[in-house]
Amino acid sequence: MVTWVLVVAVAALTAHTLVNARLLRRPRAAASTVDESVAVLLPLRDEAARVEPCLRALKAQEGVPGLEVIALDDGSTDGTADLVRAHGLRVEDGTAPPPGWLGKPHACHQLAARAPHATVLVFVDADVVLAPHAVAAAVCELRAAGVDLLSPYPRIVAGTAGERLVQPLLQWSWLTFLPLRAMERSPRPSLAAAGGQFLVVDRAGYDRAGGHAGVRDEVLEDVALARAVKRTGGGSRSPTGRGWPPAACTARGASSCPATRSRCGRRSARRWARPPSWCCSCCCTPPRFFWSRSMWRPVCAGTPSGSWVVWWRRGRPGVGPGRTRWPTRFR
Repeated sequence: MVTWVLVVAVAALTAHTLVNARLLRRPRAAASTVDESVAVLLPLRDEAARVEPCLRALKAQEGVPGLEVIALDDGSTDGTADLVRAHGLRVEDGTAPPPGWLGKPHACHQLAARAPHATVLVFVDADVVLAPHAVAAAVCELRAAGVDLLSPYPRIVAGTAGERLVQPLLQWSWLTFLPLRAMERSPRPSLAAAGGQFLVVDRAGYDRAGGHAGVRDEVLEDVALARAVKRTGGGSRSPTGRGWPPAACTARGASSCPATRSRCGRRSARRWARPPSWCCSCCCTPPRFFWSRSMWRPVCAGTPSGSWVVWWRRGRPGVGPGRTRWPTRFR
């Protein structure tokens, strides 16, 4: 009985994933010129080894004549600030977070204060590489949708087997467990989701929600900010960045503030050690890595959520591959 309940639950989640995948919003490929003040805010700490592609992409942005790029160096020891200056971009020196603040929210708070005249704030992580019209397209989508917060998620670039399994976890957990269209319409803060890699916020809505000062002690400050925006009457949307002016993100993960990263790492490690969290993570992870292995194709063919792979590995003979093919747009 328990087995069949689990089978039905897995099938329902897989079906929900497919529905969400078909309903994903894709902003327009052709972006018009943005005629308002936009600030791209880049928090950095010890990112000299990988930030250059991001800097070159930000300098190459088109369609935003009034674009201002501001980087904040949060005590780097590897020459990150000098590298940013060498690219001709503005870099500010950050201060240590006061008691009660985490590193990433404090860095973003300082950046927002450095752009008082911008009507749109675009927070970007150091490992995000934007296509030339990405910022313009995102701002146009923010205004066309009439929301206060837009969170396009970039295409994940994964190299190793572990990265292919873990890196897409966030996006696929959204597809599996969140009703995306209902989430957009609902005023409930608990139904808000966002990714801090590429976050576009209306300045008025940001200030009304309390900004990053309102989420100063949140490890997942991006999700907390989206919930704060909804709590104060704003709307949010999470379209995919794939299929429009592309925004590629390296697979090594954002680490703009190691102080925040270290706390996240310890907490994440404890959660991964718990069996329920491990099982949930496996159920959410798409088996894209295994798709290229012919021996796994019968198992992976019908499971966009990856749940049935776990069942197959545990030797459950009653659960097999489904009939639904992997959506073409996600190959």
